[in-house]
Amino acid sequence: MVSGYDKIVCAALVGGNRLISLERTPDLEIHSKIREAARKFWELVDSDGKPPLDYEGGVDLTALKRLLAQVSGESKEDLSLDQYAGELREIKAQIKHLEAVKRGLETRFIEKLDGGKVLSGEKYRLTATKVAAKTVTTERKAHIRYNFKLEEQ
Repeated sequence: MVSGYDKIVCAALVGGNRLISLERTPDLEIHSKIREAARKFWELVDSDGKPPLDYEGGVDLTALKRLLAQVSGESKEDLSLDQYAGELREIKAQIKHLEAVKRGLETRFIEKLDGGKVLSGEKYRLTATKVAAKTVTTERKAHIRYNFKLEEQ
């Protein structure tokens, strides 16, 4: 962000549906170090020089820690167990919902199979294979399960 802007906002959709946005304000000390490193680099390029070997990586650990700690104004260490647990609970609820949607779609496929093994559409071909199931009791037959394989045609 060595652009001269007063702040930037970087946004992303996480998991396809959760918006995360990070607001950044300039750290002038780090920006001056970046500009100085860039100036030295281009001097080497212009003079056909080689950069000196630097086995430490030339890392300014203080600046790096300061950059990594800035996440929406709080460091990762500031996030509480309740925040992490809340995120986990939300993800588990989404998984449970998607599993229910999947079961509903599979039920529709089974209805359309009508005793067959293959369904074909214009774009897709669905192959259903019965899975051997154990008998629950001597009076009740085993529930029939299927594995589905979906292929593009």
